[in-house]
Amino acid sequence: MSLEEFDLQSFAQALSVPTQEALAALPHFQRQSEAWHFAFELLRSNNINCRFYGAHTLHVKISRDWDTLDSERQAGLRGELLRVVVEQSDGPLNVLNKVNQALVAYALHTIPTAWSRFLGTAIEGIQQGALQAGKSSTSAGHAIVDLLELFPEEVNRTLAGQAQRGGLIQDVKESLPLALELLTGVVCGLPGSTATTSNTPEFCRQLGQSAGWRTRAWKAILQWLQFGVPSDTLLVPLLEMSLRQLETMAMAQISGSGVVDDDEVRAAAAAVDDIVSNTRTAAQYTRTVGSLGLTWFGKGWMSDVLKHCTSVGDGQAALVWGSMLVSFGETYSEFILAKAGDGQLGAHVGTYLQLMLGLTQFPGHHGFSEEVSDQPLNFWYLLQEALADSECGAVPAVTHAYASLVRALVSKSAYPAADEWLDGDRDERDRFGGYRREVGDALLNAYYVLRSDMLGVLVDEAVRGLSAFSLDNWQGTEAVLFALRSIGEAVADSEAEHLPRLFSADVLAGHLLPMIQATIGSSADRKAQWGLTSIKAGILGVIGAFGDWWRAHPDLLPLVVPCVTSCLAHPQLVPAAV
Repeated sequence: MSLEEFDLQSFAQALSVPTQEALAALPHFQRQSEAWHFAFELLRSNNINCRFYGAHTLHVKISRDWDTLDSERQAGLRGELLRVVVEQSDGPLNVLNKVNQALVAYALHTIPTAWSRFLGTAIEGIQQGALQAGKSSTSAGHAIVDLLELFPEEVNRTLAGQAQRGGLIQDVKESLPLALELLTGVVCGLPGSTATTSNTPEFCRQLGQSAGWRTRAWKAILQWLQFGVPSDTLLVPLLEMSLRQLETMAMAQISGSGVVDDDEVRAAAAAVDDIVSNTRTAAQYTRTVGSLGLTWFGKGWMSDVLKHCTSVGDGQAALVWGSMLVSFGETYSEFILAKAGDGQLGAHVGTYLQLMLGLTQFPGHHGFSEEVSDQPLNFWYLLQEALADSECGAVPAVTHAYASLVRALVSKSAYPAADEWLDGDRDERDRFGGYRREVGDALLNAYYVLRSDMLGVLVDEAVRGLSAFSLDNWQGTEAVLFALRSIGEAVADSEAEHLPRLFSADVLAGHLLPMIQATIGSSADRKAQWGLTSIKAGILGVIGAFGDWWRAHPDLLPLVVPCVTSCLAHPQLVPAAV
């Protein structure tokens, strides 16, 4: 199809709608050499759709047909692209983004041989072009921040699809300080923030007044972080600034002032999460980032915002705030343990552990009414592993935290009320079941920290619950039995302090066997049937978990065997009995 055979004016008119026929013809036309000229013609249109498809065509041609241009045309295209970016800087944003995509596609072909210091010179070109065209600094800022967000994303996509390009990577890393400086200037425009300075560019101040642009700047920071922050002189100010901004956001969220939205909080938290979860950063700057994280998370604002999330039942917000806390703990668990008894940092460790406990015991039943409480479980495992590998022995702040953790996990593992469980759908029950298995693992990890003290508490609670058992309120007792079952494999068969109280002849004959053999009439409602079946399964689970202990105490077998055999006639209990 040649230019003479194609009615460009009619085609442009059809794209302005756009019609289905025009959209179907567009890919075919973009293969033609005439499309280079047509793209710029469309970009001069007053119609937004025409400008968008003009920018789209330009991007396609640069990406796909670059080699069809001679070197002179390739060089000249640079200035034309910067001019088009300036022209479209007033928006709409979808057109601006598409022309910036074309500019980045051009840059990826020319960095570093034909265009070194791409980002710096492109920003200078946009600012100078905007000044000459009488555009406001805000319009130039739109183009610059859009470019700052788009460029690292496209570079990452390019590098994922081809062999490493050392020159491109080097140019990107050299651009990192400038990119972070400008983006920081935007995100610090948050009302209540005092982080901007007299050196902050005017367009950063102006865009910083918009939550939408601050959010985009945070997303851009996250993209740039993927290339690594080369020095602590750049990393520390960035992390400290980010945490300070999050503190301001937390206060705004608590007050309900409306100056910050959820998207902005998520974007800022994602940037911090990326920094504190980066293992390379942790290896290089353990003390620096670890101390900074503990200090900032140890301040009252994080506790206040999580309490706010709990009080209003905002699980989604709690997940966002909790994510960076958990990532920090998982990455710096050894550092946290090492500083647990260390002066001021030790106090911050105590506060941090309380924050993690708060997430662990977030109100509701997991899978039914909350999705927060499983978030910190892996941290507790890693902290226990760090404690097992260390030579520092028991640390009071840590053992106290694990004692509280056991109470929290037992409470969280309790089944919901009968109505909620029986009327819930299968997905909800399955999610709770999966969470409960994770809780069982976490209880076992806690046992490796607390040992006999934990067993003693659980046995006391079990004996007390069994003695006052009622089908009207059985979930708490069953949760304690579940906890005992979870730690059974780690308890020595020679244990002689606590298990004899649980498995005494009085408890076996007076409570366990009667409960196992208890029946309720077929007319009983399903709530009572479910409760009785659950507590029987719990008892059988505990008996089975301590199999080695029973073998070491054969004198009690005549009492415990009937507890098991009497359940074999009940299909629901056979899996637990065998």
